[in-house]
Amino acid sequence: MTVKALLHHPAFLWGTRIIVALALGLLIWGGVGGRWNDALFWAAIAAVAVAALAGRDKLPIMLGFLLALAAAVNGAGYAFNMWHEKTSFDEAMHVFTPFALMAAIGWAMCGSRKVQSWSRPALFAAVVGVGLVIGVIWEGFEMLIGISGSQKDTLIDLAMDTIGSAAAAALTCWFQSSRHGNDGELSWKQPSRSMT
Repeated sequence: MTVKALLHHPAFLWGTRIIVALALGLLIWGGVGGRWNDALFWAAIAAVAVAALAGRDKLPIMLGFLLALAAAVNGAGYAFNMWHEKTSFDEAMHVFTPFALMAAIGWAMCGSRKVQSWSRPALFAAVVGVGLVIGVIWEGFEMLIGISGSQKDTLIDLAMDTIGSAAAAALTCWFQSSRHGNDGELSWKQPSRSMT
C-alpha cells in the first residue's frame, strides 16, 4: 500500500462516519434523558467529526479520522469519568490528542510556501512549540474552570503534550520531505471519490 493510499484509505472515512453516527446517537440519548450538558458535549464531538469529513479535500482523511477519534475518546473519558480514575488515561490522551491535532496543523503548515523553505529542525521546533503553547493554554483553561490537578499533574500533562507534539512534528517533517514538483504543492492529492 502506498502512502497516498494509506492517507486516503476508505477505512478512515468509514471510521469517521461511525464516530459521527455514535456521537449523534449519544447526543439524542443525552437530550431525551434531559442530560443537556452531555448532549452538548456529544454535539461538539459530532461537529469535529463532520468537519473532518467536510475538510477531506484539504486534509487527508486519515488525519481527519485521528482528530475525530481524539475527540471521541476524550468524550468517552468524560462520559465514563475516566479522567479521575487511577489509570494512565489522562497521560495517554495528553499524548494522542496533541499528536492528532498537531499532525493536522503540520499538514496544513506544509502547504504554505513560506514553510516549505524551512529546514527540518526549524519545522520540527515550530510544530512542537505550537503544540506546547496549545497545551499551556489548555492547562490554563483547566485552572480557570477549576478542574486542574496538582502542579505535578500539570507538569506531567505538559510533558505528555510535548511527546505527542514531537511525534506529530516528526510526521510533519516527513510530510515536508515527501513533497515534490515545481509548483510547491504537496504531492499527495485526494484520490477520486469513487474509492469512497
